[in-house]
Amino acid sequence: MNIHIYFVDPNSWLFWVYWVSVGLAFFNMFLDTVADYNKDVRSCTQRVYTPQLTIGIIIIRLIVVMIPVVNTIIAIHTLLSKISKFIISVFDFPLVRHRPNKEHL
Repeated sequence: MNIHIYFVDPNSWLFWVYWVSVGLAFFNMFLDTVADYNKDVRSCTQRVYTPQLTIGIIIIRLIVVMIPVVNTIIAIHTLLSKISKFIISVFDFPLVRHRPNKEHL
């Protein structure tokens, strides 16, 4: 059996798992790259400048996105972190009510 065939056959579930994972991991990598670029633009005029984004980082990110199991883990992590941030923001109610100290009023 040639497993390569499953990654190019649209009728295979491995095809969809791989390419959806590549898409989500690439989108996450793109957002991280844009964020790093914006940090570099803001800090490039400072006296000491250490770049966050280099050609090597972009190449490594692109290689990691194409590795089958790694990109699936990245995609799952991205989805779970976005969902957990959303749930936390929706249910952001304190368990203990704020009671200001009456001595300081």
